[in-house]
Amino acid sequence: VPMPLATSAKEDVAFDFMEGSYRRDMSRKRVLFVADMSEEPLHVNFIQYAVEGEVEFLCMPYSCFKVLEVQDKDFYTQIVIKAYKSNQPTGDADPEMADCMSWPLAEWH
Repeated sequence: VPMPLATSAKEDVAFDFMEGSYRRDMSRKRVLFVADMSEEPLHVNFIQYAVEGEVEFLCMPYSCFKVLEVQDKDFYTQIVIKAYKSNQPTGDADPEMADCMSWPLAEWH
């Protein structure tokens, strides 16, 4: 993702963002990203109460994610992504990240 990416820990806020984006351009599909941050990624900041009652994860530009699942729901598509621990090649620790510096950027931004 070649830009900062803000996410919400609250599902209703995420749905509001999805609907707002759709209303601005109804030629787009409704997509809800569900982000797995269980690896406690180094490139993600946890922000609490920047907006009262809100909890979000702010991903730095060029954060690396893996698509785990794509599901067609009634009126939107849900894409489950997992944030990698690091945006840097990690050698033997995670061979999947060996060529991460040459991965293509997300086209949906």
